[in-house]
Amino acid sequence: MANILVIEDNRSLYTLLQELLESRGHTVTVADNGSDGMACARETAFDLIITDIVMPHKSGIEIISELRRRHKVTAAILAISGGNQQYVQAHLETARISGADTVLPKPFSNTQLLGAVQKLLQPKADASTARGPRG
Repeated sequence: MANILVIEDNRSLYTLLQELLESRGHTVTVADNGSDGMACARETAFDLIITDIVMPHKSGIEIISELRRRHKVTAAILAISGGNQQYVQAHLETARISGADTVLPKPFSNTQLLGAVQKLLQPKADASTARGPRG
């Protein structure tokens, strides 16, 4: 399964995401602020990075931009954000422009999250299957 980084400052949400993703067989690393998340993303190769937008120390927009432009990270990125709907839509659109592959407004259901995760991880699975077995 996939190696996933969750960068989220809300403890109850990151615990829920971690448990949900691990129950599907994924390995999950959690960072509870933007700076720690950035450090994890630079040190480890992840298949998927899920990042909140509004967080202490470094925003999700900064993380996405730095990972895509400065560090050339190719992992799929899912941006999530909640709160005032007007701001949420603006944050998520900025995240998409900055390099997020998919965005989800909070609150989202487990089904919506797992569907987004599956879609983001599918191309990588298809690419490895197309190459055939390693030998």
